[in-house]
Amino acid sequence: MTMDATKPDRPWVGMSNPRSATGASALVEPTPHHIGLDAIHVNFRADPARIAPFLPPGMEPVDEGTGWAMVGDLVKVSAEDPDQYWRNPERTKYSEGLVGFNVRFGGRTGRYSAFVWVDRDWSMGMGQVMGWGKRLASVERTRFNECNPALPA
Repeated sequence: MTMDATKPDRPWVGMSNPRSATGASALVEPTPHHIGLDAIHVNFRADPARIAPFLPPGMEPVDEGTGWAMVGDLVKVSAEDPDQYWRNPERTKYSEGLVGFNVRFGGRTGRYSAFVWVDRDWSMGMGQVMGWGKRLASVERTRFNECNPALPA
């Protein structure tokens, strides 16, 4: 058997690196993914001149300089593996922190996520697939449990 590097005898598959013959090694499962979250979401205003340096070329903050910040606990389940949440929970649960801005690009307005921090490597890989510049970090938020007698009512 002769190996021709331009014509592999078996295709490599996978939504992300590392790719393999089966795709099972990929950091990100095939889309679609269903995501739910429990989060704290805060809207804010900032000086548009202070926001502008964090935006890509051609994008500008809306006149009011509005944005949002979010810290949340997320659960992601790949449609390809709906039992993933209970069979492999470490591949479904993650925390995320985000700072974004309302922006204008040409004549269109939208939202731009300027900073996204996640606590799982596979979520960072998912960001690369989807076009989000995620960073790996430790993300925590305060949680209250109503059954804990030491916490205020």
